[in-house]
Amino acid sequence: MSQVIFNTQGTILDRAFSSIPSGMSVDAAKYFLCIDLSDSDRQRASDLAAKARADSLTSEEQLEIDEYRRAGRTIEMLRIRAKSVVEQAQ
Repeated sequence: MSQVIFNTQGTILDRAFSSIPSGMSVDAAKYFLCIDLSDSDRQRASDLAAKARADSLTSEEQLEIDEYRRAGRTIEMLRIRAKSVVEQAQ
């Protein structure tokens, strides 16, 4: 019986970053630590989250909040890896 492996965006990106022979440079790591959502994106994500808690998202808004979640996970994954690189360099 074969096992089905579901590749998430995070696991795919993690393998992609792991394939870089020299790893992430300290300069690149510092850059990734500075990446964040804009104020307008933070507000939109907050508004969508409030609607989600009230169970009042439209189907389009559900798709949109899913994209915000994916982007947030990607940013967080980059920050975790970047923080590790900076800490190892110190």
